Formats: sequence, structure tokens, C-alpha cells
Amino acid sequence: MATFTFAVGDTLTASVSYVDDLGNAAVVDGPTVWSTSDAAVATVADDGAGNVTISCVAVGACQIATHADADLGSGVRELVGMADLVVVAREAVAANIVLSKAA
Repeated sequence: MATFTFAVGDTLTASVSYVDDLGNAAVVDGPTVWSTSDAAVATVADDGAGNVTISCVAVGACQIATHADADLGSGVRELVGMADLVVVAREAVAANIVLSKAA
């Protein structure tokens, strides 16, 4: 499982691809469903047209998952993909110095 680290306030795009047991591109039956294990850390929005956005909303960790039906027939065989997401605080990038006259 892959681990990704981003900062609070980052907005990510996400995609998934599927492969068969030989590593060749494969299709799934129906749409992929995206989810997050903790919406307080990161939210997932899927517009239904393959455009998935993940918003990093608070410091913490969660898992982003995809759920799809790998059985191309009338049955269902769930195929789950997982990625760990770590959301960290934004780092300081500048110092603002204020000088004032003492009384």
C-alpha cells in the first residue's frame, strides 16, 4: 500500500487504474466508489465522470479507498484499492519581523 504525505489545505486529484494478474490493463464492471476512513482529516469528492478530488482538511492520517466489481459477469467480486494519506501542518516559509519604538 502506498503512503502519501500532504499539508492541510492541499487539494489533490486522484485516479485509479486496474491490472490483471499479468500486469496488463484491465477493466472493472461499473463505476469505482471512492471513500475515506476519516472525513475529519480528508474528504473525497467524485463527480461521477472520473474526476476525483481529495481535500486535506486537518492534521492526521486516514486511508483513501476504491471499491470496484472485478467480476465482469452477473456476479460481484469486490476489488479494493487502498492508499495511506498523512496530512501534516503547513511549514513556516517566511519570518515577519516587526520593529517598534520603545516607550
